Amino acid sequence: VRVLQQKTNFRENNRELILNSGDVIVPLSNQPMAKAELIDYIVNESKKNFINISVLDSGFNINGKSIGSPSQDVLPKPEVAMIVGRGVNAYEAGDTWYQLDARYGMPVTMINKKDVPFSDLTRYNMIILPDGNYDTKDKVHTKLEEWTKEGGTLLCMRKAISYLNRAEIVKLTVKKEKKQSNSDSRHTKFRNYRGSQVIGGAIIESNIELEHPLFYGYKNESLPIFKRGTQFYEVTDKTAIPMEYSSNPLISGYASDSNQAKAKGAMGILCSKYGKGTVISMVDNPNFRGYWLGGSRLFANAIFFNSLIDRDSLAE
Repeated sequence: VRVLQQKTNFRENNRELILNSGDVIVPLSNQPMAKAELIDYIVNESKKNFINISVLDSGFNINGKSIGSPSQDVLPKPEVAMIVGRGVNAYEAGDTWYQLDARYGMPVTMINKKDVPFSDLTRYNMIILPDGNYDTKDKVHTKLEEWTKEGGTLLCMRKAISYLNRAEIVKLTVKKEKKQSNSDSRHTKFRNYRGSQVIGGAIIESNIELEHPLFYGYKNESLPIFKRGTQFYEVTDKTAIPMEYSSNPLISGYASDSNQAKAKGAMGILCSKYGKGTVISMVDNPNFRGYWLGGSRLFANAIFFNSLIDRDSLAE
C-alpha cells in the first residue's frame, strides 16, 4: 500500500482524476491476496466505511512522479503495543483500545507498566502511552529510551508527555501563569480560587497544518478539540508543531481567565526525534471517551502515517 504526499493527477476512464495528500493507492499486483479477492475486499470495506474508491487506468502520473516512484512511500504495517496497569488512566487506555480494536479491527498488545522493563519490545514499531501518573523511578522510560533510539515511534498523550519531559526524552517548556495578587488569603477563598482553575472539560479551537501527515484528510485549518486538564506548553519550534491552540481558543465550556490566557497559541502536538525514532506528543486525547470523533482521523494518521513525517522537521 502506497500513500500520496502531494496533489497528484492520474486518469480514470480516460478522464483526469486529482488525488490529494493522504490518498492511499493499493496496487493489485504483488499482493498476498488474489486479484479478484482483493478487489472484492476493497469494495466491501469501502462500502462499510463510506469511503470513495477510484480505479486508475494506470500508475502513470500526468504531471509528475508515478506510483512506482520511490518517492511514493510504501506504508509499513503497524505493530502496536499500549502501556496499561497501575497508574495509567484506565478510561483513556480504554477509549484508545476501543478505537483500535472495535473501530479499526486492529490487534493491540497490552503491556502492564510493571512488566515493561523486562519485556521484549522489538516486535513493535509503535508504543502508546495513555494519560496517567508515571514515575521516572519505575525505569519504564529507560526501556522506552532504548527502544525509541532504535527506530520505534512513541505516541504519548496528556500527562504521559510530562513524564517523558521529566525523563528528557522530549523537551517541553511549560507556559507559566502570571502571579495573581490576592489580598484575601483566607483558606476558603484560596480553595475556591484553586477549584476555579480546574478544566473538567472544554472545547478548544486549534489551528492545524493540513500538509502534515498527521492531518492528511482534514479540509479545515481549524479543528475543535476536547480539553481536559491544565497542561499548556510553549511553541518553541514551529516546524515541529503541526497543531497549536488558536488566539481565541475557548469555543465552549469553562476555563478561567488565566487558563484562557495560557491557552492562547499554546502547543497542541509536538513531533520530535529521539535517536532513530520518533515521539509524537499530544497534549490532549483525540479519542476522548470514544465519542469525540473529530480526533479519530488524527489518531488514525498517527498510527498509519507516522513514518511519513519528514525527519528534518522534527524537534531535537
